[in-house]
Amino acid sequence: MGKESYYLVRLDTKPEITADPASLNGKKIGVLESAMVGVLDKYLEDHYVEAEVVKYPGYTELSDAFNAGEVDVMAAESDGASGKDHVEVLSSFGAADYYLCVSKTRPDLLAELNTAQTLLEAEEPNYLNSLRENIIRRA
Repeated sequence: MGKESYYLVRLDTKPEITADPASLNGKKIGVLESAMVGVLDKYLEDHYVEAEVVKYPGYTELSDAFNAGEVDVMAAESDGASGKDHVEVLSSFGAADYYLCVSKTRPDLLAELNTAQTLLEAEEPNYLNSLRENIIRRA
């Protein structure tokens, strides 16, 4: 169905945190309790970073903690800085693929989903980003 990229973002008041993974040592990184946690853990391990990963059950809690300075960096889907003042993207740390599944006994549903996906990409290429923005604005 698609791919979601994950990014590390910081407030512009923390210039000591840079795109260099070593600058994350000793920092707190906030992340949603989701597939993103495993991807973040692997990134930190691969770059020999010792940081405290703080998991949040929802975007509102994560965003509030980030804005309050309770975490130094936020792991976010998309670019994480969209619509926010004083937030900078540091780097991408991975991605995850998304799939839609149907029963083997319903090939008709698979055909319909494939057609719908193709039409959606052609007619509304920014649909997922628009949907995400609406969700964030309402949170």
